[in-house]
Amino acid sequence: MDQDASPRSRPRSNTWGAPSDREALLVIAEDVRARTGFAVCAIEVLRADGMLEFVAIAGSAATGRALLGTASPLAAMTPALRLGAIYGDFTFVATEWLTSHAKALLAEYGHIPDLPDSSDVHRWRAEDMLVASIRDDRGDLRGFLYLDEPLDGLRRTDRQLSELTSDLALPLRALLTAFEREELAHRARLLSAAGEAVRRLSSRGGVSAFLDAARPYLTAGLRADELVFRLDNQTISENIGDLPQSLLAVIDRSARRCWEWGAVLIVESQEVWGDPSLSLADATALSAHVAARANRPMIVLPIGAADEFVGAVLFTRGSSRWTGGESVAATDMGQDLGRAVQLAHALDREQELIEELRRVDRLRNEFARTVSHELKNPLTLLSSYVEVLQDGPHLQSQETALDAIARGTLRLERLLNDLGTLSSVVQEAGAPLVPVNLNSTVRDAVELNLAAATRRGIALTSEVPKAATVVSGDAQALLDALHNLVSNAVKYSDAGGVVHLSLSRDGEQVSLQCRDEGLGISEADQRKLFTDFFRSTNVEALRRPGTGLGLPIVRRTVERLGGQIDVSSRLGVGTTFTVTFPAMATA
Repeated sequence: MDQDASPRSRPRSNTWGAPSDREALLVIAEDVRARTGFAVCAIEVLRADGMLEFVAIAGSAATGRALLGTASPLAAMTPALRLGAIYGDFTFVATEWLTSHAKALLAEYGHIPDLPDSSDVHRWRAEDMLVASIRDDRGDLRGFLYLDEPLDGLRRTDRQLSELTSDLALPLRALLTAFEREELAHRARLLSAAGEAVRRLSSRGGVSAFLDAARPYLTAGLRADELVFRLDNQTISENIGDLPQSLLAVIDRSARRCWEWGAVLIVESQEVWGDPSLSLADATALSAHVAARANRPMIVLPIGAADEFVGAVLFTRGSSRWTGGESVAATDMGQDLGRAVQLAHALDREQELIEELRRVDRLRNEFARTVSHELKNPLTLLSSYVEVLQDGPHLQSQETALDAIARGTLRLERLLNDLGTLSSVVQEAGAPLVPVNLNSTVRDAVELNLAAATRRGIALTSEVPKAATVVSGDAQALLDALHNLVSNAVKYSDAGGVVHLSLSRDGEQVSLQCRDEGLGISEADQRKLFTDFFRSTNVEALRRPGTGLGLPIVRRTVERLGGQIDVSSRLGVGTTFTVTFPAMATA
């Protein structure tokens, strides 16, 4: 198909006014026709997109009335009008004045009546034009009124042409008022709806609360059947007709372009308007979706503020046709909604910050209490045995005291080391990540814990794939986390048990497992396992030394590196920790 003949190259038709607006203009056209003695009176409005649309045609034959609702570029009229003689608001163009170029444009976009040709300069000829330019108070062109086929078959004299402007002053003013009223009515309706919606914005709620409150006002103002919001490439409520993800992606890209151009995307069953950059394949897919849903047009209104695109309002409409005037008014509406959404986002972030500060304050208080408690026990122990050393010369008492001091000192050392590690994990949150081969990490973790496992009579085994298993991370932090998991598994296992490390890749995910046959963890304890300073309620587990910081350190490290850690355990059977990371492609 030739590109110029493609339906995507044609302007959208019937975009001005409601049926009642057009009926009012037809009444004016009939009145003007009767007053002036012409058989035909036609009215064209200049749309916001720069196209001229026939909105009323009185007295024409069927071929002429077929132009009703069609649109043509303003440039198609310019060559002919420049050749005419001006009489007030009217311009008369005689057939013999027309160039071949001007004639070609009129034949393509207008209607040439079937009139007998004549060489009499006083007779009205088929290509004669009598046009009134309708301008607003600023002098901007708003439309045209055409008179054609005089009943007496004669061209009007200079005097008659000069009197037309004053004779038709009232109808011409009525046309201008109708044009402006149609535009202002849409603007008032949509901005009123946006204003009502924005007034529902509350400091007690964020984006979701605002959109829920705004929905009924926007639905009524836009005269929508269904209405949903798309923010940050996500649907805030149910899709319109279950739009597939592929079409939602197309809409998101197109809405962003429309925002930049100040346009509205209009999806109809045969065509898509508003985004000339949309591919034919994407436009066809969108139109097919609309056609499958009772041909109800879908409108995509971009929203944003200043230079920032925020998202879009998607809605369908079956009761009335979406007009160009609504598109103009809706772009202002999109600005108001965009500012409201930005403010709602800020309120969300403010509330999140408040909650985070409260959480940090609770953690700080809890941390201070816990550290105080953890330090008090070994310090009390140290203090009491220092007194034993001071008061008694008995060798046995000295040995017992020194042993207790050594245990207390070791506990303090572990606590301080874990606190330092916990602090470093937080401080390194923004450190750059590099490719890490987890095969080597697993082997290093086994080697670090092999001696301790052997002393306790525990078998330590591992299984890694032959191919490199690469993730984006921090090599030392990953080794520390895995070492922590393995040493925990060894500590809470008994002689004859097995601790097994395994590494695998499933598609785009890498999985690390540390499985033991030790004491196990109750369901109640599992829920608190990654809480700072938490120690098991299992009496047997409490007999084995620990600070309650090891697993919280592991969780923070894993999450900082973009992974996730889960636990599965049964008392008396054993525990399995599973760490997953997104895999990196290898060469």
